[in-house]
Amino acid sequence: MATIKSLNPPDFDGFFLRSVDTELTKRYTSVLDSFQQISSSMSALASIKIPDITLGFQEIAKQVTPGLEAMRRALRRRYPQNWPDDLRPFSDESTIRLIVQDEGIPLAYIPRPEIVSAVVEAENRKRRIDVLLGRREDIIDDCLAVLDDEALHRKVEAQVPLMRDALYALRDGHTSAAQALAIVVCDTLICTHIADSHTAAKRQAGVVLDDLELVFRADYLRIALAIAPVVGLLTSWTPKSPYPAPSELSRHVTIHQATPDHLRPDNALIAVMMGTSLLLAFSELAEWRDARERKPA
Repeated sequence: MATIKSLNPPDFDGFFLRSVDTELTKRYTSVLDSFQQISSSMSALASIKIPDITLGFQEIAKQVTPGLEAMRRALRRRYPQNWPDDLRPFSDESTIRLIVQDEGIPLAYIPRPEIVSAVVEAENRKRRIDVLLGRREDIIDDCLAVLDDEALHRKVEAQVPLMRDALYALRDGHTSAAQALAIVVCDTLICTHIADSHTAAKRQAGVVLDDLELVFRADYLRIALAIAPVVGLLTSWTPKSPYPAPSELSRHVTIHQATPDHLRPDNALIAVMMGTSLLLAFSELAEWRDARERKPA
């Protein structure tokens, strides 16, 4: 029988991206993460000294506070690091799903906290797009910064220079070129790391935020938030479709039915944001797998 110490974290691509037995995996993940959460909590609690009841309340507070702060930091690390410290605006799960999955606006890894806050607090998608376009240069800088500063995994390194080229193109005003290149990068990442079939990839991306409590406890929130916008990107459409082409960013329209109406500033900006976010997410996943393989049996 395996001991708690020898259990490995659940295989993320098996759970979210490869259609294994979902219910069995949920049960395994839930039990394992409960053990991990208890272990983390006990580690944090171990730093709290049992206060001497003869001491004054101020002295007791001094002894207890470091342990509580350690627990707070441990919980904070489970949220995207580009989110603001004040997480109260993010407590409405339906709003986060709406923005990230339904509206296709990436919020993981980039952009900077103040922009994330402004996007979440905006009243509708039009206002959110206005926020993004108003901070276009800052967002480009944020994307370039994480691609330059992060030591990304070798499994995504071939796409990094292409993503930088898309960002440089957008910064220099070449909107259509930036969007087209960013979508090619996104398509490569999706087919490599989610599923070869766009239909399957969209289906898998559509479930990553179904159980946010599980995602949070498994410490997959950043990755799930990066993958969720793929749903809108892969909206099915062809020139023979009986309904109009999607106005929001679409992989199919960008590649197969490119027009100036679709290759435009807002779609281009979201495309480079999505590509950057996916690069960071899949790099982190690859690092986790490497760490798991290095663990002794």
